[in-house]
Amino acid sequence: MTVLLMSVLLMVVFPSQVSQIPDGFFTPIIAFEFIETSEEVHAFFGTAGSQDYEETLRKMNIGNQLDFIYLALYGIFLIAFSFQMYTLSGNRWYLLGIVTSLVVMAGDILENVQLLGITSRLSTGDFDQQLALLQIFTWLKWGGLVVTFLILAPFVRTMNRIGKATSVVILLSLVLGITALMNRGVATELFSVSVAAVFLLMIISCFIYTGKKPV
Repeated sequence: MTVLLMSVLLMVVFPSQVSQIPDGFFTPIIAFEFIETSEEVHAFFGTAGSQDYEETLRKMNIGNQLDFIYLALYGIFLIAFSFQMYTLSGNRWYLLGIVTSLVVMAGDILENVQLLGITSRLSTGDFDQQLALLQIFTWLKWGGLVVTFLILAPFVRTMNRIGKATSVVILLSLVLGITALMNRGVATELFSVSVAAVFLLMIISCFIYTGKKPV
C-alpha cells in the first residue's frame, strides 16, 4: 500500500507539462528517463531562466530525489514477494527474484544519479556522458523489472483470478518492452503503464491471496 501512496505522490510532484516533449511521449518523467540527445533535453526544459524552465527543473529534481525512497519501497516489496514465493513453494527459482530486484534497485539509483547530473549541468550543456549512461541504467531498471516479473509469473498465475490476469499483463509488458527498445515513444509509454499495472495487480493479489500453495 505504501508503494501505491508513493506512486501517487510522485505523480503529483513530477511536472505534468514541459516545454517540448519528444515525439510519442505524453508523460514528462517517462520521456526524461528515455531522452537521448542534448537537443531533446534543452527543448524539454525550454528557455533557460524562464519561469517554466525553473519550475520544470525544480519539480524534476524534487521528484528524482523522492524516487530514491520510492525505489527502496518497491524494491523491498519485490524482495519480500520473491522470498514469500520461495517460502510457500520451496522452489529456489523464486530466490532469483531477489537478485534481479537488487539489480533493478541499483539500476534505478544509477538512473537517478544521471538524471540529477543532467539537470545540474543544464546551464553548461556538458552532460553527454550522463545521457549515454542514462540509456544503459534506464533499461537496466525497466528490463530488470520485466525479468523479475517473469521469474515470479509461474507462482503469480496460481494465486487467484487476479494472479492469472497479472501473468497475462506480465507477458504483455515483455512484448511492449521489446517494442519500446526498438522504437521508443508510444510503445515506451504503454510499456511503463503495463509495468505499473503489474505492480498494482500484484499488490491486489497479495491482499486476496488465500495462502494455498501452488499445485
